[in-house]
Amino acid sequence: MNWLPSRFLQSSVGILYMFAAVAPFSSMTADFAHYVTIQGEDIQEGQLVSLAKDHYELSTKEYDGELTGVIVAKPPVAINTVGHDSTYPIADSANALVLVSASNGPLEVGDPITSSDQRGIAIKATRPGMIVGRTLEAFNPSDSTETKLINTTLLFKW
Repeated sequence: MNWLPSRFLQSSVGILYMFAAVAPFSSMTADFAHYVTIQGEDIQEGQLVSLAKDHYELSTKEYDGELTGVIVAKPPVAINTVGHDSTYPIADSANALVLVSASNGPLEVGDPITSSDQRGIAIKATRPGMIVGRTLEAFNPSDSTETKLINTTLLFKW
């Protein structure tokens, strides 16, 4: 595969994918996403998704060990795009906008974030446990219940 330009990738079944150019910092988006059916209403970009027993849903637990991704808008490359109204693109790596709250403290660049008990919303991680990734910008609102989409490097891990 060394003969392919770096913007190409060959999958295990021999299909070539061409990756889009990197977006400017102000409009980061995940490079790759897959579509899944998510149960619930009022689903929006940046919300955290967890795997329940037999379906996907927005996360509602702090440090949720079943976190699987974040809903992204218009990913450059996606699979499983056939679906219906409750099908959304989720990403689990690269950079993406994540919906955060400062309810667990203000966020600084590089802070780890995790899921919260607020439906689909991330908060600052202040103890060991599952994290979504690390913030690429600060968020310190005067009202700690305020939410905002912020650039984040996704890195789902304990």
